[in-house]
Amino acid sequence: MEIVISIVAKVAELLVVPIKRQIGYVIYCNTNIQNLKNEVEKLTGAKTRVIHSIEEARRNGEEIEVDVENWLRSVDGVIQGGGGVGGDESSKKCFMGLCPDLKIRYRLGKAAKKELTVIADLQKKGEFARVSYRPAPSGIGPVQDYEAFESRDSVVNAVVDALKDGAVNMVGYMGWVFGEDHTCEEGC
Repeated sequence: MEIVISIVAKVAELLVVPIKRQIGYVIYCNTNIQNLKNEVEKLTGAKTRVIHSIEEARRNGEEIEVDVENWLRSVDGVIQGGGGVGGDESSKKCFMGLCPDLKIRYRLGKAAKKELTVIADLQKKGEFARVSYRPAPSGIGPVQDYEAFESRDSVVNAVVDALKDGAVNMVGYMGWVFGEDHTCEEGC
């Protein structure tokens, strides 16, 4: 007898949850649509914050990450679609205006619930630590109008030799700038 009861309980559990979910689409249709509208507004705010970060990064000469641009395109698609659900249809009636149209309410409630998960996912993905990166500097090359002094050649050669020497762990270099009337005395 206990086996039969446990089987019936398991079957009821497996049937009740899906049926309850399907009926919930009809019953909570307007609530789901309102929640969807609220989440679209939150997503719009998150998009605005990311756009402000992008504008600041561009002013600083930084490049925008590809995933940020992809996220913005996804958000634009969801926002332009208004969440993909038209709430005005949910008030349609059937049976000579006496009963709400259950088929439309089911379709809209289910679509709103599905779109809510998409928006929640986009909101989670929209929490970027950084939206940009500094590009590699371009145009770096030999210095123009550089004049090499013969007196510095021995110092440069000594530093290069020290850098090539595997036994040397550290190289220190300190330079002085002298005007025409200054000279380096003994001990410089």
